[in-house]
Amino acid sequence: AEYMGPNGGPSTLRNLYSEVNPTFTQLTTGTNKPAVAVRDADEIALADLEKESHRATNAFFTNEARESLQTTVKNACDFALSSKVDKSVVTVVHKPQADLSSPFDEMLKQVVKSESDARADELRSGSVSVEMAPVGSVWPKMVMFPESMSYIVCPPAEHGEQIEQMCVGIAGGSGMASQSLLAATGKRVVYTCANDGDDNPTGILLSTCDMLSDMGHTSAAETIEKAVNKTLLQDKILPSAFPGGKADCATFIEAVCKNL
Repeated sequence: AEYMGPNGGPSTLRNLYSEVNPTFTQLTTGTNKPAVAVRDADEIALADLEKESHRATNAFFTNEARESLQTTVKNACDFALSSKVDKSVVTVVHKPQADLSSPFDEMLKQVVKSESDARADELRSGSVSVEMAPVGSVWPKMVMFPESMSYIVCPPAEHGEQIEQMCVGIAGGSGMASQSLLAATGKRVVYTCANDGDDNPTGILLSTCDMLSDMGHTSAAETIEKAVNKTLLQDKILPSAFPGGKADCATFIEAVCKNL
Protein backbone atom coordinates (compact mmCIF):
# COMPACT_ATOMS: atom_id res chain seq x y z
CA ALA A 1 0.00 0.00 0.00
CA GLU A 2 3.02 2.28 -0.05
CA TYR A 3 2.76 2.81 -3.80
CA MET A 4 3.19 6.36 -5.08
CA GLY A 5 1.80 6.59 -8.60
CA PRO A 6 2.23 9.47 -11.03
CA ASN A 7 -1.23 10.89 -10.24
CA GLY A 8 -1.41 10.58 -6.51
CA GLY A 9 -0.61 8.60 -3.42
CA PRO A 10 -2.02 5.38 -1.93
CA SER A 11 -5.41 6.91 -1.12
CA THR A 12 -6.00 8.01 -4.72
CA LEU A 13 -5.06 4.59 -6.05
CA ARG A 14 -7.34 2.72 -3.65
CA ASN A 15 -10.29 4.99 -4.40
CA LEU A 16 -9.84 4.49 -8.14
CA TYR A 17 -9.75 0.75 -7.56
CA SER A 18 -13.04 0.86 -5.64
CA GLU A 19 -14.81 2.47 -8.59
CA VAL A 20 -14.23 -0.61 -10.75
CA ASN A 21 -14.53 -3.15 -7.95
CA PRO A 22 -17.78 -2.79 -5.96
CA THR A 23 -16.63 -5.32 -3.36
CA PHE A 24 -13.83 -3.03 -2.28
CA THR A 25 -14.68 -0.33 0.26
CA GLN A 26 -12.93 3.00 -0.08
CA LEU A 27 -10.32 3.66 2.53
CA THR A 28 -10.62 6.85 4.49
CA THR A 29 -8.60 8.39 7.24
CA GLY A 30 -8.73 6.30 10.36
CA THR A 31 -9.79 3.12 8.58
CA ASN A 32 -8.08 -0.06 9.75
CA LYS A 33 -9.37 -2.27 6.93
CA PRO A 34 -6.70 -4.17 4.91
CA ALA A 35 -5.36 -2.36 1.88
CA VAL A 36 -5.02 -3.87 -1.59
CA ALA A 37 -1.52 -3.97 -3.10
CA VAL A 38 -1.64 -2.80 -6.70
CA ARG A 39 1.28 -2.83 -9.17
CA ASP A 40 0.99 -1.10 -12.50
CA ALA A 41 2.40 -2.44 -15.76
CA ASP A 42 5.54 -0.27 -15.58
CA GLU A 43 6.44 -1.55 -12.12
CA ILE A 44 5.95 -5.16 -13.19
CA ALA A 45 8.01 -4.60 -16.33
CA LEU A 46 10.81 -3.00 -14.26
CA ALA A 47 10.87 -5.93 -11.83
CA ASP A 48 11.03 -8.40 -14.72
CA LEU A 49 13.84 -6.37 -16.28
CA GLU A 50 15.81 -6.44 -13.03
CA LYS A 51 15.36 -10.22 -12.77
CA GLU A 52 16.56 -10.70 -16.34
CA SER A 53 19.50 -8.37 -15.71
CA HIS A 54 20.58 -10.39 -12.64
CA ARG A 55 20.16 -13.64 -14.56
CA ALA A 56 22.21 -12.36 -17.51
CA THR A 57 24.93 -10.99 -15.20
CA ASN A 58 25.21 -14.28 -13.30
CA ALA A 59 25.31 -16.21 -16.57
CA PHE A 60 28.04 -13.93 -17.92
CA PHE A 61 30.32 -14.32 -14.92
CA THR A 62 29.62 -18.06 -14.76
CA ASN A 63 30.66 -18.44 -18.39
CA GLU A 64 33.72 -16.25 -17.83
CA ALA A 65 34.75 -18.34 -14.81
CA ARG A 66 34.28 -21.59 -16.73
CA GLU A 67 36.29 -20.35 -19.73
CA SER A 68 39.05 -19.11 -17.43
CA LEU A 69 39.27 -22.47 -15.65
CA GLN A 70 39.22 -24.37 -18.95
CA THR A 71 42.03 -22.22 -20.36
CA THR A 72 44.13 -22.56 -17.21
CA VAL A 73 43.81 -26.35 -16.97
CA LYS A 74 44.41 -26.70 -20.72
CA ASN A 75 47.56 -24.57 -20.54
CA ALA A 76 48.87 -26.61 -17.62
CA CYS A 77 48.35 -29.83 -19.60
CA ASP A 78 50.00 -28.29 -22.68
CA PHE A 79 53.06 -27.24 -20.66
CA ALA A 80 53.30 -30.70 -19.10
CA LEU A 81 53.13 -32.36 -22.52
CA SER A 82 55.76 -30.05 -23.96
CA SER A 83 58.20 -30.67 -21.09
CA LYS A 84 59.18 -34.07 -22.56
CA VAL A 85 60.04 -35.51 -19.15
CA ASP A 86 59.42 -39.11 -18.12
CA LYS A 87 56.39 -38.27 -16.01
CA SER A 88 54.57 -35.03 -15.25
CA VAL A 89 51.73 -34.42 -12.83
CA VAL A 90 49.26 -31.54 -13.12
CA THR A 91 47.87 -30.96 -9.62
CA VAL A 92 44.67 -28.91 -9.32
CA VAL A 93 44.32 -27.59 -5.79
CA HIS A 94 40.88 -27.46 -4.19
CA LYS A 95 39.46 -26.61 -0.79
CA PRO A 96 39.25 -29.20 2.00
CA GLN A 97 36.85 -31.98 1.01
CA ALA A 98 34.26 -30.96 3.60
CA ASP A 99 33.99 -27.46 2.11
CA LEU A 100 33.39 -28.50 -1.53
CA SER A 101 29.88 -27.15 -1.74
CA SER A 102 29.92 -23.94 -3.81
CA PRO A 103 28.97 -23.75 -7.52
CA PHE A 104 32.58 -22.77 -8.29
CA ASP A 105 33.94 -25.92 -6.65
CA GLU A 106 31.52 -28.06 -8.65
CA MET A 107 32.49 -26.21 -11.82
CA LEU A 108 36.19 -26.80 -11.09
CA LYS A 109 35.62 -30.56 -10.75
CA GLN A 110 33.63 -30.64 -13.99
CA VAL A 111 36.31 -28.73 -15.92
CA VAL A 112 39.14 -30.97 -14.68
CA LYS A 113 37.18 -34.13 -15.50
CA SER A 114 36.19 -32.80 -18.93
CA GLU A 115 39.79 -31.89 -19.86
CA SER A 116 41.15 -35.18 -18.54
CA ASP A 117 38.55 -37.28 -20.39
CA ALA A 118 38.79 -35.33 -23.66
CA ARG A 119 42.58 -35.66 -23.82
CA ALA A 120 42.97 -39.03 -22.12
CA ASP A 121 44.93 -40.70 -24.93
CA GLU A 122 47.16 -37.66 -25.50
CA LEU A 123 47.94 -37.29 -21.80
CA ARG A 124 48.58 -41.01 -21.39
CA SER A 125 50.99 -41.15 -24.32
CA GLY A 126 52.83 -38.11 -22.95
CA SER A 127 53.05 -39.63 -19.43
CA VAL A 128 51.01 -36.76 -18.00
CA SER A 129 48.46 -37.27 -15.25
CA VAL A 130 45.92 -34.76 -13.95
CA GLU A 131 44.76 -34.98 -10.37
CA MET A 132 42.76 -32.91 -7.91
CA ALA A 133 44.16 -32.62 -4.40
CA PRO A 134 42.96 -30.84 -1.25
CA VAL A 135 45.10 -27.97 -0.11
CA GLY A 136 46.01 -29.83 3.10
CA SER A 137 47.76 -32.62 1.21
CA VAL A 138 49.58 -30.29 -1.20
CA TRP A 139 51.42 -28.30 1.48
CA PRO A 140 53.56 -31.16 2.89
CA LYS A 141 54.31 -32.55 -0.57
CA MET A 142 55.57 -29.14 -1.71
CA VAL A 143 57.88 -28.88 1.29
CA MET A 144 59.10 -32.49 1.52
CA PHE A 145 58.87 -33.69 -2.10
CA PRO A 146 58.86 -30.61 -4.36
CA GLU A 147 60.09 -32.69 -7.30
CA SER A 148 56.76 -34.55 -7.28
CA MET A 149 54.84 -31.33 -8.00
CA SER A 150 55.35 -30.70 -11.72
CA TYR A 151 52.54 -28.21 -12.42
CA ILE A 152 50.14 -26.72 -9.90
CA VAL A 153 46.84 -25.05 -10.79
CA CYS A 154 45.72 -22.69 -8.02
CA PRO A 155 42.12 -21.43 -8.19
CA PRO A 156 41.48 -17.73 -7.47
CA ALA A 157 40.48 -18.36 -3.88
CA GLU A 158 42.06 -18.22 -0.46
CA HIS A 159 43.48 -21.76 -0.60
CA GLY A 160 44.90 -21.08 -4.06
CA GLU A 161 46.63 -17.94 -2.84
CA GLN A 162 48.12 -19.87 0.07
CA ILE A 163 49.73 -22.38 -2.29
CA GLU A 164 50.94 -19.58 -4.55
CA GLN A 165 52.60 -17.81 -1.62
CA MET A 166 54.20 -21.07 -0.53
CA CYS A 167 55.64 -21.54 -4.03
CA VAL A 168 57.18 -18.09 -3.81
CA GLY A 169 58.55 -18.84 -0.38
CA ILE A 170 60.09 -22.19 -1.33
CA ALA A 171 61.50 -21.43 -4.77
CA GLY A 172 61.34 -17.75 -5.45
CA GLY A 173 61.58 -16.21 -2.02
CA SER A 174 65.34 -16.66 -2.02
CA GLY A 175 65.55 -15.44 -5.62
CA MET A 176 66.54 -18.85 -7.04
CA ALA A 177 63.70 -19.16 -9.57
CA SER A 178 62.23 -17.14 -12.39
CA GLN A 179 58.59 -16.17 -12.35
CA SER A 180 56.22 -15.05 -15.06
CA LEU A 181 52.62 -14.01 -15.60
CA LEU A 182 50.65 -15.67 -18.38
CA ALA A 183 48.05 -14.13 -20.66
CA ALA A 184 44.84 -16.00 -21.45
CA THR A 185 46.57 -17.39 -24.54
CA GLY A 186 49.14 -19.12 -22.36
CA LYS A 187 51.98 -16.82 -23.44
CA ARG A 188 54.23 -15.20 -20.88
CA VAL A 189 53.73 -11.44 -20.75
CA VAL A 190 55.60 -10.42 -17.59
CA TYR A 191 59.04 -11.70 -16.57
CA THR A 192 60.13 -11.24 -12.99
CA CYS A 193 61.41 -12.95 -9.83
CA ALA A 194 60.53 -12.83 -6.15
CA ASN A 195 63.35 -10.60 -4.91
CA ASP A 196 64.99 -7.46 -6.26
CA GLY A 197 68.26 -9.19 -7.17
CA ASP A 198 70.53 -7.04 -5.02
CA ASP A 199 71.79 -10.05 -3.07
CA ASN A 200 70.91 -12.87 -5.46
CA PRO A 201 70.64 -12.22 -9.21
CA THR A 202 69.85 -15.87 -10.06
CA GLY A 203 66.11 -15.34 -10.46
CA ILE A 204 66.58 -12.27 -12.65
CA LEU A 205 69.09 -14.09 -14.87
CA LEU A 206 66.75 -17.06 -15.33
CA SER A 207 63.80 -14.76 -15.96
CA THR A 208 65.89 -13.05 -18.64
CA CYS A 209 66.47 -16.46 -20.20
CA ASP A 210 62.71 -16.99 -20.37
CA MET A 211 62.27 -13.65 -22.11
CA LEU A 212 65.08 -14.27 -24.60
CA SER A 213 63.68 -17.69 -25.39
CA ASP A 214 60.20 -16.29 -26.05
CA MET A 215 61.74 -13.62 -28.30
CA GLY A 216 63.37 -16.31 -30.42
CA HIS A 217 66.90 -16.04 -29.00
CA THR A 218 66.91 -19.64 -27.78
CA SER A 219 70.65 -20.15 -28.15
CA ALA A 220 71.51 -17.10 -26.03
CA ALA A 221 68.99 -18.16 -23.38
CA GLU A 222 70.44 -21.67 -23.18
CA THR A 223 73.99 -20.29 -22.93
CA ILE A 224 73.13 -18.08 -19.96
CA GLU A 225 71.12 -20.80 -18.22
CA LYS A 226 73.95 -23.32 -18.59
CA ALA A 227 76.43 -20.78 -17.20
CA VAL A 228 74.19 -20.14 -14.17
CA ASN A 229 73.72 -23.87 -13.54
CA LYS A 230 77.48 -24.54 -13.83
CA THR A 231 78.23 -21.75 -11.38
CA LEU A 232 75.75 -23.12 -8.86
CA LEU A 233 76.09 -26.87 -9.28
CA GLN A 234 79.69 -27.46 -10.35
CA ASP A 235 81.61 -24.46 -9.08
CA LYS A 236 79.52 -24.39 -5.89
CA ILE A 237 79.49 -20.58 -5.91
CA LEU A 238 76.28 -19.60 -4.16
CA PRO A 239 74.91 -16.08 -3.59
CA SER A 240 75.07 -14.91 0.00
CA ALA A 241 71.25 -14.63 0.11
CA PHE A 242 71.03 -18.40 -0.36
CA PRO A 243 71.60 -20.67 2.68
CA GLY A 244 75.30 -21.54 2.81
CA GLY A 245 76.19 -19.00 0.13
CA LYS A 246 79.08 -16.59 0.56
CA ALA A 247 79.39 -14.77 -2.80
CA ASP A 248 78.12 -11.22 -3.06
CA CYS A 249 76.24 -10.12 -6.18
CA ALA A 250 79.31 -8.87 -8.08
CA THR A 251 81.30 -12.05 -7.33
CA PHE A 252 78.46 -14.28 -8.47
CA ILE A 253 77.93 -12.33 -11.72
CA GLU A 254 81.66 -12.51 -12.45
CA ALA A 255 81.62 -16.29 -11.96
CA VAL A 256 78.63 -16.66 -14.30
CA CYS A 257 80.34 -14.54 -16.97
CA LYS A 258 83.42 -16.78 -16.85
CA ASN A 259 81.18 -19.77 -17.62
CA LEU A 260 79.51 -18.20 -20.66
